[in-house]
Amino acid sequence: MSKQTTPFWSNYYRATEKAQLPGVDEVIAGRSPYLYDLLMLCRRGAWELELRHFFPPVSLMRSIASLLEMGLIERMDLPAARA
Repeated sequence: MSKQTTPFWSNYYRATEKAQLPGVDEVIAGRSPYLYDLLMLCRRGAWELELRHFFPPVSLMRSIASLLEMGLIERMDLPAARA
């Protein structure tokens, strides 16, 4: 996993269009309950700080990395502060 450059509390994750395809939920549920739960939380959008309340740290990081790699979630950048 690559080194994280932003603080964890500023990471916002949401499900991609690929995650909305029929059958994706069932496939992910069959792979891992952590992946499925994380994907469901990311459907509405979730801050990493919020996700840390529901998942053990190592499981959360691995699940995020897996879903990012599969293209089912994306990390959204915060808008740049206006001068």
